[in-house]
Amino acid sequence: MKKKLLAIVLTVCVLVSLFATPVSAIVFEPTPTAQLEAVTFTEKNTSKYPVEGDAITEIAAGNTFAIKISVTNPSSDPLRLSGFKFRFTYNVDAFETYTYTFENDDDSGTVGPDAMPSSTKGGLKGWTMQNNTGTAGLAVFAGTCEKTANQPVLASGEQQTIGYLLLKAKTNVENGSYSFGFEGENYFNHIKDGETKDEEVENVDFSKSLL
Repeated sequence: MKKKLLAIVLTVCVLVSLFATPVSAIVFEPTPTAQLEAVTFTEKNTSKYPVEGDAITEIAAGNTFAIKISVTNPSSDPLRLSGFKFRFTYNVDAFETYTYTFENDDDSGTVGPDAMPSSTKGGLKGWTMQNNTGTAGLAVFAGTCEKTANQPVLASGEQQTIGYLLLKAKTNVENGSYSFGFEGENYFNHIKDGETKDEEVENVDFSKSLL
């Protein structure tokens, strides 16, 4: 029997700000972007880091995939990422969070629903993460980093992967298009060269979707 295919549509969502404009803020031109992208991934039973695969727009019922969160800097000014909070939604009628286990000589545990790429593959290193995937249909990725050496500096056109939400398409889901989008309070912070206090990037574009 052929598996049903679900069309994964990353929608453009209008954000409603839940906070006042900060006193300390910085504007980049052109506008930096935060985006969601559906990708395949490979489980490694000896590693806590899933291996990212190809971008996808469809998924078969019963199969796993990941929603990748990333930040891109199109400005000619370097962006030093020092903190962030991203909230996005998914359809609970079609998808459920996914986890798997790993074990090696030094470590063992559970991977997911939130996961990160290895720092050797461009992932964040030395960050304090406070992710929350406990509410069905909502994922929150939040992180801070005080150590300058671990704050990635994005030159013009460079992208930083924040993390992944591991999901599985339910086996009994109906064919159709299902959307993912940012909602509520979303932001990321930048530290200028020579400064110690970070500033919120004021004009972030959260409308970008990568298909």
